[in-house]
Amino acid sequence: MRDPPSEPGDDHDEIWDHLAGCHRRIRAELRGVVLRHGIYLTEYRALARLHRAPRTLGDLGDSLGLTPAAMTDLARQLTRRRWVRRERKPGDRRSTLLRINPTGARVHSAARREYRARLAQVRATIPAATAERLGRDLFTLEEALRAAARPGPAEDGAARPSRGHRGHA
Repeated sequence: MRDPPSEPGDDHDEIWDHLAGCHRRIRAELRGVVLRHGIYLTEYRALARLHRAPRTLGDLGDSLGLTPAAMTDLARQLTRRRWVRRERKPGDRRSTLLRINPTGARVHSAARREYRARLAQVRATIPAATAERLGRDLFTLEEALRAAARPGPAEDGAARPSRGHRGHA
């Protein structure tokens, strides 16, 4: 049972609490799915992006919400597991590309089938009109947050807490 808002702004807090709760639940569910394939969720997410195209470490780290140090760790782990290979970016000797290799593609593909099936099961419990509206509303929210973004610690040069790759993305 929900408590009614008791002061101005409480309803906004409740929205964020619900979003955080949904995020936590789906992450936990999907983490279990990919762990059955011997892969961490952040590794899966990285392989999913690399499956589409090679990416620089910086670009991949940004898309996963990882610090440069955490991304370096993740790249090392993916390379050690022989799921990706590092290459020099053509025309830029300072940048390194990560490219998924056939072993990584097989791991990703096997986990992806179950990952997508589980998402489809969850989606099937939501009425179609609600799911469509939710999709539009979340897109609108994401765009509004992007437009309203203020420079954070990463943009203004201040240190930001480290986020590891195994439990935070």
